[in-house]
Amino acid sequence: ALNKPTIMISGFSPKWYEFQQGNYRVYPDHGCRGCFSDPTIPFDRGDWNWCANAKRGGTPFECAQNISVRMVIKAIEKLRIENNV
Repeated sequence: ALNKPTIMISGFSPKWYEFQQGNYRVYPDHGCRGCFSDPTIPFDRGDWNWCANAKRGGTPFECAQNISVRMVIKAIEKLRIENNV
């Protein structure tokens, strides 16, 4: 809406699920990720700490833990270079 580049740091939704234009996506390349759009996983709207991986006995919020500081810095650098900021 504002035509501004955005850095999206998230692992719970797959890359294709979010907007594409101007989106510098920081997304884990391994482990649990993309559960939010999986129709086989029931989503509990009342649980604000909902994590599909934890519900299955895995590491809670593994998708977020697999995003490194370096990945975020690289996205910032790419945004700055491509947008002259």
